[in-house]
Amino acid sequence: MNLPTIPTANHIEFSDIYGYYTPPIYERPWLLAGIIIGTIIVGVSIFLILKKLFAKKLTPNQWAYEELAKLTPTKAVTKHDFKIFYSTITKTLKLYLIKRYELNLLAKTDDEVIIYLTEHKFEANLVEDLKKITDNALLVKFANQDIIKTQAEKDLALALSFVERTKPAPQE
Repeated sequence: MNLPTIPTANHIEFSDIYGYYTPPIYERPWLLAGIIIGTIIVGVSIFLILKKLFAKKLTPNQWAYEELAKLTPTKAVTKHDFKIFYSTITKTLKLYLIKRYELNLLAKTDDEVIIYLTEHKFEANLVEDLKKITDNALLVKFANQDIIKTQAEKDLALALSFVERTKPAPQE
């Protein structure tokens, strides 16, 4: 193999034995950063999938208890706080009825839910308790009436009692 020579000032010839240096692909910083980011994304994805697979399935009444337990009427100070409080109670009870009895209540107002339950022969005392809660909710949400915290606590206790009394009987 005949290599090209490089002329110098003293006329000594040197052979050019090396070409241009290019770092190998594994030494490039963008590749290392891409591998690290890709590993993080894959790790987080696997974690979320496994978390979802092994998540504890809640029964409708357990779910309702957890949602209602998050509510504290003692923290409600303004009318807006009470509106949020009652909106959450009514939404939770409606979703509970949907999950527990598979009723078509999603697009119904609170009054329509009461009528629907009455027409479908739901227990009268449960419908009456639900009506008390929704009546107070309507007063707070739409009539802008003040409500005292003790009434809000009673309504929360009534909602918890409603969930307790509609809990399915344990199977043996």
